Amino acid sequence: MNEGRMGQSSRRKINYERLAVNAVVMLIFAYVCITLVKQEITIRKYKQQIARVERNIKSEEAEIKQLRESMEKLGSLESVERIARERLKMVKPGEIMYIDSKSGE
Repeated sequence: MNEGRMGQSSRRKINYERLAVNAVVMLIFAYVCITLVKQEITIRKYKQQIARVERNIKSEEAEIKQLRESMEKLGSLESVERIARERLKMVKPGEIMYIDSKSGE
């Protein structure tokens, strides 16, 4: 009878060891899965952030292009003269400006 019981106790010991090893493996697997999910979430956030920054860059580049075109237009003498006459009411030397009293200016 002792032999039968000894075989059972060693069998139980092996089962507990196997159970412990399986538990450790499962914990490692769970840790890896959780880590991968967290990384996927982080990657998605970064991709959204990159897309937002790229949209901002395109918008800023369009604005820069528009400002450069405006600078080119303003840089011409004709454009400067037109703005000086219309907005600042400037005249050339010796020129006389007439103001129409009916226009309200």
